[in-house]
Amino acid sequence: MFSFKHQIDFSDIKGDRIVILIPGISGNSFEDERYNLLSSELRKAGISLFRFDLWKDPQEAKEKSIAEIEREIILAIEYVRKKGFVNVGLLGKSLGGAMVLIESFHGHGKLEDIGAMVLWSPFVFNGRRSNVEDVAELKLGEVLDNEGIIVDKNSLNHIICKTLFIHGDKDGSIPLHNSIKLSEQIKGSKVEVIKGADHSYTGLIDEVVKKTVDFFDKNLKGLGVKRTGLINPEYLE
Repeated sequence: MFSFKHQIDFSDIKGDRIVILIPGISGNSFEDERYNLLSSELRKAGISLFRFDLWKDPQEAKEKSIAEIEREIILAIEYVRKKGFVNVGLLGKSLGGAMVLIESFHGHGKLEDIGAMVLWSPFVFNGRRSNVEDVAELKLGEVLDNEGIIVDKNSLNHIICKTLFIHGDKDGSIPLHNSIKLSEQIKGSKVEVIKGADHSYTGLIDEVVKKTVDFFDKNLKGLGVKRTGLINPEYLE
């Protein structure tokens, strides 16, 4: 199914809840301490984490297309469901947040029962007209070097799952008002502002992780399936 490293993190917990992580443009799903902390705190709440190396670094990310990433996210959702996880959440950081947001309204029916999604400072812009269809097959590097990824009100109105934006008020890469504007067009969504936080949440990741885990714990309703152990990283041809 996958040609790259992937892993499900969980410990001796009761639950069928899982969060799929889509990292920022730097990748590092397995090495980034922010994601390691997230995994640890999710476990305490009885929620597993699925990590996979969609890209290893910015250059590799820029060689992919939106359409290619969409297909890989759908594969990830199908994979965890086959493993018995029926309550699925999505978490995206920066570029990963853009991909999660796009997938939530552009997933061709695959995401209708996604329970919740959290977007950490998503690298996507709100405009009068979405350009997702126009640029879906282009390399991301080309898209980002031009107008970037743009979504519109009509697209965002199709999102029905519980949605949380988390954004720092000192973000020098993607301004806070961008997440506020996006949130205003998604019914029932909310924005948590992290005071003093930059785009990487330097020194404030504990607060970000707590808000993230609390949101998923509240909005992903589990069925109490017993699980034990840890699935090691798998490499499939």
